[in-house]
Amino acid sequence: RKTNMAGVPVTGSVLFPNCDAVVLDVYRDDALFSSTTQRLGRATTDPTAFQFEPQIRAELACYDLEIVLIREGQRIVAKRIEDVVAGDVFIVQGQSNANSEGDEEDGFSNFNKSPFVRGFGIGCENNGDCYSKDEFYVWASADGDKSPYAPLPGRIGQWPLRFGRTLSDATGIPVAIINGSFPVHP
Repeated sequence: RKTNMAGVPVTGSVLFPNCDAVVLDVYRDDALFSSTTQRLGRATTDPTAFQFEPQIRAELACYDLEIVLIREGQRIVAKRIEDVVAGDVFIVQGQSNANSEGDEEDGFSNFNKSPFVRGFGIGCENNGDCYSKDEFYVWASADGDKSPYAPLPGRIGQWPLRFGRTLSDATGIPVAIINGSFPVHP
């Protein structure tokens, strides 16, 4: 909180043979922000291991991280992670009124969507079958018009989306909302 910065841990092992180094390039709003190189073969327990922790600012900017392998002087992009932000996380608790799904009768809220308001939920790799073994939890752009229980990432409900957008716009800091409300039905 004192520096308004956050560390982003990036770790792994290189499985591609004969690599000399790993580079982590960090882009801020598509412009190169920093580049750090780590030579391979120096770790005693795993000579293919790498570890970085770049610092990013809590601000209305998106960071992309690119892991690049160096092999015989050639750069090979191994992985790109896009739209990373640092900011504040809020938890919403309550009953069905905190769930607040959008519909034709009650209206919709997705005009409040922003790349700087995020939600947390289930992501799917199996053609939308989120109840398969391929499900995983991810941060995603927040959506206010579906139930937080919908099997898609980022579903947080209407008023939490409005709250997140208002707070992010007012502070200049990205906001993540985790909706822990429980719907009560008669």
